[in-house]
Amino acid sequence: MMRGFDLPEPHVDAVTRDDRSLSPNFLLVLGVFAGAGLSLSLGWLPGMPLVFVFVVFGWLLGLCFHEGAHAWAAVRFGDDESRHRSHLALDPVSFTDPLGTFLLPLVFLLGGFFVLPGARVYVDLGAIRRRLHRSLVYIAGPAANFAFLVVLALFHACLSDDVALELRASVVLMAWLQASSVVINLLPVPSFDGFGAIEQWLPDAWRPDGLTRSIAGFTAIFLIFMIDPMAKAMLVLIYLVIAPFGFDLHDIRTGYSALAFWAR
Repeated sequence: MMRGFDLPEPHVDAVTRDDRSLSPNFLLVLGVFAGAGLSLSLGWLPGMPLVFVFVVFGWLLGLCFHEGAHAWAAVRFGDDESRHRSHLALDPVSFTDPLGTFLLPLVFLLGGFFVLPGARVYVDLGAIRRRLHRSLVYIAGPAANFAFLVVLALFHACLSDDVALELRASVVLMAWLQASSVVINLLPVPSFDGFGAIEQWLPDAWRPDGLTRSIAGFTAIFLIFMIDPMAKAMLVLIYLVIAPFGFDLHDIRTGYSALAFWAR
C-alpha cells in the first residue's frame, strides 16, 4: 500500500547512482529465506519449523517488492528520488512498524487464509503531474505481488516429486499470500491501492478526507474478516487469481497445515 500527499517533505541529500544498491536488511531477509528453502529441500533440519521461517520471510520479500515498486514508479514519474532512497534499496525497515507490519499480519496469517497489507510508502503526488502516472504508482505495488506470484508458480512447476512435501506446500502457500495481497490491495475502498488508482480520476469534491479513509478501511477489514459471506467472496476472488497457475485448494490447505507446526 501507499499513501499520497501534496506537500513535499524537507529536502535531503540527493541520491547518487552508486547509492542504488540493495540494503543489508533486505539481503538478510533474502538470505534467511533462501537458507530455509535450501534446508527444506535437502532435509538438513526438521521441516515444519522451517516452513514457518520460509513462508514468513517469503512474505517479507513480497512486502519489500510491493513497497519498492510503489517507490520506483513514484520516482519514475517525478517524485523526489532522495525521499525514496531506502525504499528503492528494498529496506524493510524503511516502511515497516512492529505492530502494523509484523504483529497484526502475522496474527491474520496464522488465523486465516489471507493477510492484510501492513506497510506504506509516502509519495508526493503533487510532484507527479499526470493522473495516469499517479494511478500507475498505486497499481505498481499489486503488480509486483503478481509478478512474484508468477515467479513462485514457475518455481513450483520446476520442483520434482522427489522434493520435500514441506517445500512444495510452502511455495504454494506463499503464492496464495501473494494472490491475496493482489486482491486485497486492489479493493476499490479508501486506504487501499485500488481506490487510490481510481481516485485520481474523481472530482476533488468526491475525494474522502483522512478520517473517512480510516473509517472506510476499518469497515472493509471488519466486513472481510467478520462477515462470513464477505470472507467467502474474498476467498473465491483470491482463488480465481491463483487457480490458472495450477494450484488447488488441497495444496493450500497442506501449506497451512505445514505452517502451523506447533499444532502437530
